[in-house]
Amino acid sequence: MNFKRFITVSCLLLVIHSLSASSFLEDTFIIIQDLKIQGNKKTKEAIVWRELDFQKGDTLLLDNYEKRIQRNYTNLLDTHLFNEVQIDTIHNEAHFYTIQVTVEERWRFWPWPVFDIVDQNFNVWWKDHHHDLDRAVYGITFHQYNFRGRNEGWDLDTHFGYRRKFRFTYNIPFINAKKTWGLVTRVGYTDNWETAYNTENNKQVFLRTEGKVIKTVGAALTFQYRKHLYATHYFHTRFHQVNIADTLASLNPDYLLNQQTQQSFIGLVYTFEYDFRDLEEYPLKGYYWRVSVKKEGVGIFKDLNTLQIEGNYSHYFQMSQNAYFAANIKYRKIFGREIPYYNSLRIGFGSNDLRGYELYAIDSQQYLFLRSHVRYRLWAHRFPHPLGWKKGRKFGVNVFIRLFGDIAWTQDRFFIHQESAKENHLNNGNLSATGLAFDVLIRENVLGSLEYTYNRHDKRAIIFLNFDLKWDKWSKI
Repeated sequence: MNFKRFITVSCLLLVIHSLSASSFLEDTFIIIQDLKIQGNKKTKEAIVWRELDFQKGDTLLLDNYEKRIQRNYTNLLDTHLFNEVQIDTIHNEAHFYTIQVTVEERWRFWPWPVFDIVDQNFNVWWKDHHHDLDRAVYGITFHQYNFRGRNEGWDLDTHFGYRRKFRFTYNIPFINAKKTWGLVTRVGYTDNWETAYNTENNKQVFLRTEGKVIKTVGAALTFQYRKHLYATHYFHTRFHQVNIADTLASLNPDYLLNQQTQQSFIGLVYTFEYDFRDLEEYPLKGYYWRVSVKKEGVGIFKDLNTLQIEGNYSHYFQMSQNAYFAANIKYRKIFGREIPYYNSLRIGFGSNDLRGYELYAIDSQQYLFLRSHVRYRLWAHRFPHPLGWKKGRKFGVNVFIRLFGDIAWTQDRFFIHQESAKENHLNNGNLSATGLAFDVLIRENVLGSLEYTYNRHDKRAIIFLNFDLKWDKWSKI
């Protein structure tokens, strides 16, 4: 009798445990029964599904569901196909759900007016060149987005003014059925009446002639392999030719080496990129890393023979609801028995910028950057969109205060002008700066920064205006 009672109680406990376990499981996961999309008037559904890290039939755990949805929201915005993205979960029955993606597509064709300065940054143009409008480029860039609904696109640049540029770029993100291989091609021509031919006291020195002082033509082809969402391999080749005036070659025989007036080369580049940031233009969370090997001077052209390596890693942390910390390390080195001035690395330009040294040009063949900052969101608000013909459309504005510190080590063997009145004293040794900034972020992709910076060489604080944080930026074509 006691044994029967034991069996009965045991079976009852097993049933209760099974029911409670089933209830627990139902409360901790969902199964995606269907995927739907709305608002894609032009975009093919396959292009949207390619950017999601889940598919029909997948099981999602509820404890990280919100993070997964936010991650996929970011993935879709980073395609630059949509103004707005919304991901909703619709309950069907039991633990089966439908994921519905609603998008608002961007305009697909933009004749975009161009007005840009040619100096290394806004601060050099404003302070050293007294905001001279003759040092500006103007024109029109025609952008065609989402051609054929496959996220293909082309750009046509027609620039005039200080520098003429005519360039055509065509991007095909997927050229195979599995959507893992992509292709970008570009051809272009530029010419200038004026160009920097040397660096003295870490300032660029310019030459202006009545005719064209420099002309360049080029063509490039890049294959992209992206099997996984966040990892991409780039295989890049390009042909580049530059012609300079005799006057320029006489003023700086090392501009192209040996007083040459023409340089032609073929370059090969391999780059691996892993991008797991929440925002492309102003990351707050996630991490990013990139390694690259570049060989310039391949094949029949012997005007250049260099090898370049680069590594870049950034990590972005959220410390509290509105506080964020970020750190970056970047190393770059160019190898070569002789390095032309035209092809040398230069700190203070593009992604090679170092806070506090915006007014300097620092020639280098090897450098190491260590950069960090703490950000705190002071204010956030969503405003009605000025072009919001669709009722309820808004855009966000965020204001951050940022405390930052940058240090660097740099090495130069060719352009120091040692023991002369023109010595570039910043080219070898340590650089460091710290400061306070206010960042204004509009629609998660337009950034302006007002920075109050102190560097160890000037021994004084300087106010700078910058328009992006370039830690992870690079040219993919």
